[in-house]
Amino acid sequence: MIGQPHILSVTDIERGIEAVATQLGTDVGTLISTNRLAPPYITLNPSEVYGPPLASVTSTQPLTAGSSSVSFPGQPQSINTLYLAYSGASGLVAEAVGVRAYDGTTFELSTPLQNSYGLSAQVQMFTAFSVGNVHVLLPGDTVYVPVTSATNNFNLSALAELVDAFGTDLAWPLQWDASGDLATVSGEAMAQQRFASVLGTDLQSLPLHPDFGAQLRAKLGSSSPDTPWPAYAREALMKLPEIMDIRNLQTTLAGSSLAITGDSYVTGNNAPLSVNTTVSLA
Repeated sequence: MIGQPHILSVTDIERGIEAVATQLGTDVGTLISTNRLAPPYITLNPSEVYGPPLASVTSTQPLTAGSSSVSFPGQPQSINTLYLAYSGASGLVAEAVGVRAYDGTTFELSTPLQNSYGLSAQVQMFTAFSVGNVHVLLPGDTVYVPVTSATNNFNLSALAELVDAFGTDLAWPLQWDASGDLATVSGEAMAQQRFASVLGTDLQSLPLHPDFGAQLRAKLGSSSPDTPWPAYAREALMKLPEIMDIRNLQTTLAGSSLAITGDSYVTGNNAPLSVNTTVSLA
């Protein structure tokens, strides 16, 4: 299918098909017809897509974003789709992922996991319907919108739109403006301040907002060349209510400093707004 791909998140499903269409710069009818969707179009319930699961298990060890295999011994050989779901401190994460091979112990996945899952994640196992049927999409599935020109499907962003999305707040660290008042930031500067704030705050460190923040600093001590830093950064940024999608995240770890760049899409159908911040993990 020719089109601009977008991987559905739990947040997308919760917002609904209309919000996803708006986010992708198209109308609901076009999105449904292009992807051959059937009611309810998108869902968090895998049984609405695949019918009853062949098996259900609970994970006995954490599953990490970026993993290309998961181990669950003794499951039916006919399984070709897994649906993982976990409700943790940061809320529900879930995704459907295809199975490339199974040796009786380990499922080799068609695509790496998008999310991380803690102990006791719920894993339902299915034999999926044949590819090409009219279908319903789950978190982790890809939805497409037709490409109509050489540019992307997002309108150019105006400063007023960014102010509407992010508002205006005091500059941080606090500083004085030319009139002697505390300086404020808005628009893109406010967006970058919000990005830096959520990425630089430790998850569960704010008693009144335990879901705000990132796992980045907690993961530094156990980091390896395979640590999925972009997945952890995306998880934190998607918690900002202004954010509709995050794409093309790249990270560079130098000592205890993590540089993060990427493209964010905010409410109002804006053009991509760059994420460009460095977080100290010390």
